[in-house]
Amino acid sequence: MEEEAIYKGKKLDEILDTIAEEKGIARKDITYEVIETKKGLIPMFDKILVKYIEPDSIESTENEDNKMDVSDDVQEKSTPEEEKNQYKTNLNRIKTDDQAGEVEKIFNDIKELMDIDIQAEFKELDRKISVYCQGKDLDIFFGKGKRNIKSIQYIIGKIFSRKVEQTKKIVFERLHNETELMDKEMEDMAIRLAEKSKNIKKSITINALTARERKIIHMKLKDMEGINTNSQGDGLYRSLMLIPEEQ
Repeated sequence: MEEEAIYKGKKLDEILDTIAEEKGIARKDITYEVIETKKGLIPMFDKILVKYIEPDSIESTENEDNKMDVSDDVQEKSTPEEEKNQYKTNLNRIKTDDQAGEVEKIFNDIKELMDIDIQAEFKELDRKISVYCQGKDLDIFFGKGKRNIKSIQYIIGKIFSRKVEQTKKIVFERLHNETELMDKEMEDMAIRLAEKSKNIKKSITINALTARERKIIHMKLKDMEGINTNSQGDGLYRSLMLIPEEQ
């Protein structure tokens, strides 16, 4: 079974140094793809996910690209009207792709009107948009028995549904510190990569994880059907492999 190698870190340079040392190659010879960047509330909580691309994969991709180039040459050209309509379609798609960004804009407008001290992280998942909130006015924002947040969530959802088609469910979650936020993000990443592993039918390795991070992923995925987890390596920072079950 083929395997994808995913590396996690705060800085790209550090990740490339890790890959170079592990693979025994120079940094300039590394081919990689940054698959996710995440800015934390403070710089020390920034996160980058990088996929290392094996040389054999590059050659295969280039061959496929050459085939596509040849086929593109024989395709019929679009008329000016078709190109204009396609351009409009692309513009609409760009506006609606970043649903978490749209929710963030609405949230910031409401927060300004309320004049409260709340910080929020917005995470777009397959079926929902999670909003992780913290700040000194958290009790006011959520209200007793979550009364306030239910009203705020309803208002944001109404505005959101008018701006974006096929909207996702918006869920507000209360956080008390940065550690809790990091745990939530690690759980979200685990689910996302596990679903990807199942879809592509390949193992995915997440490198340079602390014992706490490995435990979070193990616990989050232990009851997920079709995926197994397995820690590998020695030392403080070990890797964890997500293994899809055979169909």
